Amino acid sequence: LAEGGCARAQAAHFDAHGALAAFRARHGFGRGIAAPQVGHLVRLVALNLGGAYGAQFSPDGSLRPFSMINPVITQRSAEKFSLWDDCMSLLGEDGDPLMVRVMRHRSVSIKFLDEAGAAVEWEDLPLALSELVQHELDHLDGVLAVDRA
Repeated sequence: LAEGGCARAQAAHFDAHGALAAFRARHGFGRGIAAPQVGHLVRLVALNLGGAYGAQFSPDGSLRPFSMINPVITQRSAEKFSLWDDCMSLLGEDGDPLMVRVMRHRSVSIKFLDEAGAAVEWEDLPLALSELVQHELDHLDGVLAVDRA
């Protein structure tokens, strides 16, 4: 999202990272949010992986939050697993996320563009990151966790 990049993607980047930071400040957790969740119809996911995977999976090797632009799953493992999934789009009356039981692929591989427009490929993601990527890419396709329950 370098200077001169698409204005819609830049706005989505800033709004998504702002919403993710606010959610993390309020709830103490939150790793990702998709642009449609903050009103932008672009294929962008904002991630804050922190220390768990940040340096290994950040496009520039840092721990800073970053965006995936036009992410696509290129491979899905045959093996699946069941988990309780929460979502910023599904909040209870107390404002806390509701939990929904879903099935996900144990591992996925993806490709996307980083904020500088460079192609990035992640192969055979570990379980927690694989689940997160599947969840966020579902949002880009208009699918919520409740649709998978």
